Amino acid sequence: MRSRCHVAVVLAVVGCKENSKAARPPDPAKACAAALTAPAAAGSIDHGLGAVLDACTPCGVSWQPLVALSSFDPDTVPGALPGPEEVLAVLDACQATCTGTARTEIAELFRGAQAGHTPAAPWRKLADRCDGALRVDEHSLRFARGTWYALDRIAHALWADDAPPELARARSTRAYPLPPFSTASTALAVPDVEVAPSWAPRLHVTVMEDHVFAGVLPWVTLTAKGPELLPGLGADYPGDPIEPAALAARLDEHLAATAKSPYAIDAEQRVVVIAPRGLRVTRVLEVLAPLGRPVYLAGTPRTHAAPWPEPVIPVPVALVTAPAPGAATVELPATAKIADLAAALVALPAGTTAAYVTIDPLSSP
Repeated sequence: MRSRCHVAVVLAVVGCKENSKAARPPDPAKACAAALTAPAAAGSIDHGLGAVLDACTPCGVSWQPLVALSSFDPDTVPGALPGPEEVLAVLDACQATCTGTARTEIAELFRGAQAGHTPAAPWRKLADRCDGALRVDEHSLRFARGTWYALDRIAHALWADDAPPELARARSTRAYPLPPFSTASTALAVPDVEVAPSWAPRLHVTVMEDHVFAGVLPWVTLTAKGPELLPGLGADYPGDPIEPAALAARLDEHLAATAKSPYAIDAEQRVVVIAPRGLRVTRVLEVLAPLGRPVYLAGTPRTHAAPWPEPVIPVPVALVTAPAPGAATVELPATAKIADLAAALVALPAGTTAAYVTIDPLSSP
């Protein structure tokens, strides 16, 4: 009997230990490393960045207040954005914050951001007035928002001398897409679409009423120096204006420059066309006519959970500049806008991969 009781006691103790292990929270370093190294899910808009922000919290607090204040649709400002106290509490937890008069000024700017005004303003002030709080340079200043702050703190933890082995092994050339912000930290209002992306764009042609641009879309990677933009010709979106006749040669330059890049995204050679939703379709067709290669219209998903506002995704029907076998023909009136073109492409039968756009000559005003 004594031996049976002894066995029972041992089993009970082992069971308690096993239950204790099962009840332990996941290791933060392992969870973060897993998110950093996991492949992006199919149809992912943010290439896995949201999962990284959820799993990697080196300051011991959630990034949610910062991301919420950085990622709302500027056309539809939410009614309950985080206020200065919530944001500054995160900054204080990270010990990368502001004090004194700078803190008072930044709190007031966060109050404006809470109301949906100039969301980049407090973060630009933070980078300028508070030493070491936010690492940006002349190229990345346009992305100075709460999401960039979170990436900066994650990079700091990832590359720290005392980083856990799991995090040290997770250092890589993994990259994440950024919105095509101008120097003013704003983006063009492209068409809203209800499609899931099958690939992530890197090369762009941006068409406006008076100018045409070509270059690479901004992507970010985490380095020992903090978040850094992937290099590439025209990395400061939208790049330098060019003449439409020089467009094909400029794109070839970009492809050649990224051919030996260590970043997997640079292997993607399809081009997205970014144009304001209110721009005339005829203007875009004039620009694309001499290009001689298929391109994809850029849109932004109507419903998304990306950690940045206005993400750019390709509408999954290629635009061809001449009639081609298997390509659908889309006829639009001369007054059609880019938003109309996006709606027509999305409405094509499932499985349509290319479309040739024509303009009805009888519809000219």
